[in-house]
Amino acid sequence: MLQRNSDIYEKILLALSNGDVEYSELFKKLSLQRGGATSAYIEELVVSGFINRYYTWNLKSGDFAKLSQYRLGDNYLRFYLKYIGPNIPKILNGQFKYHSISALPGWYSIMGFQIENLVLNNRDQIKKMLGIYPDEVIADNPFFQRKTARQKGCQIDYMIQTKHGNLYVCEIKFSRNIIRKDILEEVKTKINNLSIPRNFSIRPVLIHASEVHDEVIDNDFFSKIINMSSLFDDK
Repeated sequence: MLQRNSDIYEKILLALSNGDVEYSELFKKLSLQRGGATSAYIEELVVSGFINRYYTWNLKSGDFAKLSQYRLGDNYLRFYLKYIGPNIPKILNGQFKYHSISALPGWYSIMGFQIENLVLNNRDQIKKMLGIYPDEVIADNPFFQRKTARQKGCQIDYMIQTKHGNLYVCEIKFSRNIIRKDILEEVKTKINNLSIPRNFSIRPVLIHASEVHDEVIDNDFFSKIINMSSLFDDK
């Protein structure tokens, strides 16, 4: 199915290799008109599992919006597009034989996306660790809010809305350095930018694959701090 026009598929995947892209923005990156054959190619990549489409939603009604973002769903594919494909001659020539993987350009940024994918692919386990039953969930996805005259723009790595008016705002963090208290202001800013209906309870959650400083833990800002290693231990 994916062999009939491989250059279009490759352009779509490359456009997503550096991060999430909204539907309309994706066509701009591709320099193509919306709809038509290109939409069919995108849908085929979604069905095949190479990319994922995440819809944001209305917090007041719980209904999913038309706004959506695409992201690469296959972690190996992102690694290939960023590091293997462009360097095949050098790899075959042995130039990467003793090359440190952490020294690759943009490695920590790319690893951030890879960690986010792992979390999103294991969201049921996250909800279990937060004590959230499946029938309580109204919506759970990466959440984004466009900037307008009445509201600020906002991007949440992963958010869970429950029937009881709880919003679990999950910050997914991977860093080469220890996570310190500046993460608190970062997440507070995101929460303040959210257009939240009245009587909602906000529960910040930190999901990390790095070391967390005691100053973050002792602050008690986060309702739950989840180490990625414990996420898989509990399976």
